[in-house]
Amino acid sequence: MKNLQSLRILIPLCALAMMGGVSCTTTDFASSTGGSSSSVVRHAKSWHGKHYKPGTSRQCANWVTHVVSKAGKKPPPGSSASRSWVNWGKSIPRSQIQPGDVLVFSGTYKSGISHVGIALGGGQFIHRSTNSAPVKVSTLNNYRIASVRRG
Repeated sequence: MKNLQSLRILIPLCALAMMGGVSCTTTDFASSTGGSSSSVVRHAKSWHGKHYKPGTSRQCANWVTHVVSKAGKKPPPGSSASRSWVNWGKSIPRSQIQPGDVLVFSGTYKSGISHVGIALGGGQFIHRSTNSAPVKVSTLNNYRIASVRRG
């Protein structure tokens, strides 16, 4: 119900913005009507130490999609692939990472975009690293961040 009320306000505002030459996208609606970053972190942490569909491919992106959806946010189309998260939400400078941001990594096991996780703050993130390991917390020190996304 709250999301419906928000849309009733946002749709006319978006129309006015567009008349003034400002773009308004479905991502704007999804992030405005979706869950909070703290909800993303809460759902992500609930998986710490647990297996998420072990044995499946693209486990990191499927897990991030699950967490983001459970938190009330809309994942990008094709969200089961790590690279699909590169254009989700808003791009955030690495220096401004906040808990709940989606982190897109390159060069983890192959060149190019290869992994996604969720920022926890304090230089840590939570992710599904392999199909045989449970969801775990790691430090950002040994990872190359290709993009930080906030939805």
